[in-house]
This record gives sequence, structure tokens and C-alpha cells, in this order.
Amino acid sequence: MKPSMWTKNETILVTGTVSEIHPNLKYWVELPNGHVVHGHVARKLRDVLGGLAVGERVQLEISPFDLGRGRILSREG
Repeated sequence: MKPSMWTKNETILVTGTVSEIHPNLKYWVELPNGHVVHGHVARKLRDVLGGLAVGERVQLEISPFDLGRGRILSREG
């Protein structure tokens, strides 16, 4: 029997800190384990979140297929 495979709808939710800001709402986010992930703001939240600053904590949704990129879902308080 094969081990369970990831489905398209399964994602990994993590919290990280914005370490660098790039044009077009793209950010480098450092995770608690030391990895750095390229993050972009979710389209529906661009107006709500606006710009983020270095050092802000954010919640990321990462696809199990590409662990180097993620979508920023919210700003942590």
C-alpha cells in the first residue's frame, strides 16, 4: 500500500518574520527554524494589509510542493 500523498488542497501554515522587502509586495520571510521563504501577499488581502515592515510577524501558507515560496495570509498582532 502506498503512503498517503499530499493533495492540492493541503498546505502548511507557519508564522514567520519579514526580513527583507522587495518591489510588488514581495517579501523574504524568516521562519522560526531559520529557513527563509519568498512570500507574497494574497490577492484578496492586498488592500487590507497594505505594506508590511521589516520585523513584522506574518502567517504564511506554504505548498508542500514548493517549500521555498509562500502566500502571506495575515499579520500577527
